[in-house]
Amino acid sequence: MDSNAIVSMTGPPLLGIFANWSLFGVISSQVYIYSQAFPNDRRAIKVLVYGVYTLNIIQTSFLTETSWTMFASGYGNIKNLDKLGTSWLSVGVIGGIVELLVQLFYVYRIFVLSQSMVVTASILFVSISSFAAAIFNSVFAAKVGHLSALVARTSPTYVSTGVSNHSDILISITTYQCLLHFPSVGHAGRWLCLRCFNFNLPVLLCQY
Repeated sequence: MDSNAIVSMTGPPLLGIFANWSLFGVISSQVYIYSQAFPNDRRAIKVLVYGVYTLNIIQTSFLTETSWTMFASGYGNIKNLDKLGTSWLSVGVIGGIVELLVQLFYVYRIFVLSQSMVVTASILFVSISSFAAAIFNSVFAAKVGHLSALVARTSPTYVSTGVSNHSDILISITTYQCLLHFPSVGHAGRWLCLRCFNFNLPVLLCQY
């Protein structure tokens, strides 16, 4: 195996684990700020926040174990570089569960703001479809078992990512529209919503 093939196999997982640890630090800071700022928040919201954080801890642990096998304990073994390990579980299953929980929370907020069953049901359908696609992709990855074989058949990954991004974009647009027309949101609130929307939407579109 030439050096270019090795780089293409090891580069993305290495950058992925770096990004995961960086984002884990961000979410840890957010959870700490939440615990200090809203100590009397509703029990259901606390369960959701700390539950999602616990799943992120588990996901980061699995990804770290996979990276350790690739770059430390299995260093020099080309076969280890091609093994998916527990990535199908940490990225697909756990990531899909976290995404579904967060999206369901936003679906509930959208229903409270819009009071529209049609809008809520449409976004809920896309969110559940996104979760189903993530699980399907995870099962496919678990059966394949090797990174090279997974890269060679990228259709399930594209479907899962596309449906997920579509759901995020729908939630962002609908939330923005609901807040924009909500009676208690003043001029400053509408300006803040517009700034957040203008920042968030291009990021989501770039994921396509």
